[in-house]
Amino acid sequence: METWYKTERHSWKIYEVKVEKHTENSIWINGRRNKIGTCWDKHHPSLEQAKTELRYRCKRNIETLEKDLAEAREALNNDFNNIKMG
Repeated sequence: METWYKTERHSWKIYEVKVEKHTENSIWINGRRNKIGTCWDKHHPSLEQAKTELRYRCKRNIETLEKDLAEAREALNNDFNNIKMG
C-alpha cells in the first residue's frame, strides 16, 4: 500500500490517502476505483505535488478575487453610473 495525497476543489487542505494500487488514470482506495484527477478531486503521488497544486490554485484564486475587488471598488467610486442596461 502506498501513501498518496488528495486535494479537493473547494478546500485548501491536503488529505493523506492509502492507495492499494494505481494505473496511469486510476487509483484504488478501500477497494474502490477513483480517477487520479477530476474537476472535484485530484490525487498526487507526492506531498510536494499536492502542495504545488494548492499553491497554483491559491495564486489563481487570489488574482481573481483581487480583480473582482478592484471592479467592485470602481463601481462604488463611480456611484454605479457605469451600469449597462439590457
